Amino acid sequence: MLRLPVNLMGNRYIFSIMHILYYVTAHGFGHAIRASAICNQLSSHISLTIRSTIPKFLFEEEFTRPFFYAPEQFDCGCIQSDPITVDIKKSLQTYMTLADANTQKLVKEIVFCKEKGITGIVSDIVPFAFEVAKAANIPSIAISNFSWVDIYKQYIRHNPEFSPYLDKIDQQYTMADLLLALSPHNAMSSFKKKKQISLIGRQGVNRSLEIKAAFDVRNDKRIALIYLGEKGHQTIPWDRLEQFKQWEFFGLYPLSQRVANYHVVDKKNIPYLDMIASADLVVSKIGYGVLSECLSNGTPLLYVPRKDFAEHPILEQAILHWGGGYAVEPEDYFNLQWQQVLQQVIQNDPLEKMSSHGEIDCAKAIEQFFSGTS
Repeated sequence: MLRLPVNLMGNRYIFSIMHILYYVTAHGFGHAIRASAICNQLSSHISLTIRSTIPKFLFEEEFTRPFFYAPEQFDCGCIQSDPITVDIKKSLQTYMTLADANTQKLVKEIVFCKEKGITGIVSDIVPFAFEVAKAANIPSIAISNFSWVDIYKQYIRHNPEFSPYLDKIDQQYTMADLLLALSPHNAMSSFKKKKQISLIGRQGVNRSLEIKAAFDVRNDKRIALIYLGEKGHQTIPWDRLEQFKQWEFFGLYPLSQRVANYHVVDKKNIPYLDMIASADLVVSKIGYGVLSECLSNGTPLLYVPRKDFAEHPILEQAILHWGGGYAVEPEDYFNLQWQQVLQQVIQNDPLEKMSSHGEIDCAKAIEQFFSGTS
């Protein structure tokens, strides 16, 4: 029987039949979190290597199984100047630099795959991964709700120098053997073969009473979880949170000023998914991850619309169909003019949880495809 490396334990490998190399885009943590959810559902005998520059600690927080981490960057996604604004020029210029470097990295990446005994490649949604798979004669699967063709093509009009790079991305995507299209999703027309996958919807545990006790919060207070990303928070007048007397606010990171009713949560003590399940409201920009987890846990979402990002209309349409989202215009959003939404959330009936298991379906499709049983 063929035996291939499973994962690195110091300098030693244990062995298995299947070894998957999973490329995760450098665009943001949401892709890494959903990749982790999928990987956790793969059979324990499968070896797994993560190829990404998303920090290792995030995968360590999310994974419940062994994996090997091999950091390398092959794309950049969209680089933002603030929580909702894409720096289009910088994003395209950065990608062009990386794509030029990838041309020189191809042979090295093929050698990497051969040395590690890779038998299948999965990518969310790094284009270069499929060129590597094709050149190395390794089957490949794409997993995403959008492609970088969908996102970048709207920038070409004012940035014609990017046109040949967009054509190359499209060509690389055609090399994928299968796309697992996560609902809801963009067209992703580059891919030849698609399989529809339901929402990746993880459910947390409602620990609201425990959280309130831990932070000395009265039981009659409402909980709002704030996540706005990593940029552009310094100018937000966070002290205005204190005007919302019925609410206590929580987040993963300290604010730029001290606020009496804001508390920093340590994910080691309270998993982030449990915070979403415990919250009466999530305050965030919308991405696939925050949408799917709010739907799955029946937690309302206060969000700001995004421009110049093709994923947004698809996700917002899903929010409108769901009925649990509250759009606030950027000026009001960043000036904390949230009074009306907060009052609506208090008055409205609780939302039902949406049961969906896209991560299980993805893992099953991956194993069947790479084992030749699909």
